[in-house]
Amino acid sequence: MTHLESIASSAVRAAIKVKASVITCFTSSGRAARLIARYRSTMPVIISCHPSPQNKST
Repeated sequence: MTHLESIASSAVRAAIKVKASVITCFTSSGRAARLIARYRSTMPVIISCHPSPQNKST
């Protein structure tokens, strides 16, 4: 399990434990959001994707 997979798994488990109504994910590539979705949480996941300047094409 990678570092990012561990964070995503922990985020979903914590959200379930505290009975959160939504998970919010801020990402620059979308990878973290895909990992959170992999764990099939029962609550919706809201994703905000802001590409970093080095990821933007000119």
